[in-house]
Amino acid sequence: MMKRLVPALLVLLLFAAISQAAKCGYDSCPDSESWIGQRADTKVIHLVAHTHDDVGWLKTVDQYYYGTKSYIQRASVRLIIDSVVSALASHPHRKFTYVEMEFFSKWWALQQNETRALVHRLVRDGQLHFVLAGVSMADEAAVNYDDSINQLTWGANYLKVTSTRSLILT
Repeated sequence: MMKRLVPALLVLLLFAAISQAAKCGYDSCPDSESWIGQRADTKVIHLVAHTHDDVGWLKTVDQYYYGTKSYIQRASVRLIIDSVVSALASHPHRKFTYVEMEFFSKWWALQQNETRALVHRLVRDGQLHFVLAGVSMADEAAVNYDDSINQLTWGANYLKVTSTRSLILT
């Protein structure tokens, strides 16, 4: 039981320490000595909220997207994207990094113009970032370079040729 509590307690302590620190933005952070003190052993830790939603690892793309077959793995990427967009809209200081264009393109195709405009605003305001823009977050250690290039090219082209063009170009 105690072994299970230790990681959770460490995370809580980390968040408590971060909340006590002076404001440190996504784009820059003051020199640690100016807000923590003169201790040489002080570590500055940056937490980056991001996706790593597996595209077809244990379930099909649709099963991950809609959250079916939860007995295999509990995941509903559609709900993740919905909640991220909602949370960013409600909290202008929050930031999020999105990776997998396979899921985002599926989600985007089902959105109303109002939601699309909101996503454009979140990107414009620097709250939502797209990185890699590939079909999925590749396992670079195990993939052939042709496959890696192809999936990154597909994702980048998706953002360029759809109405999401300004998302990648901002």
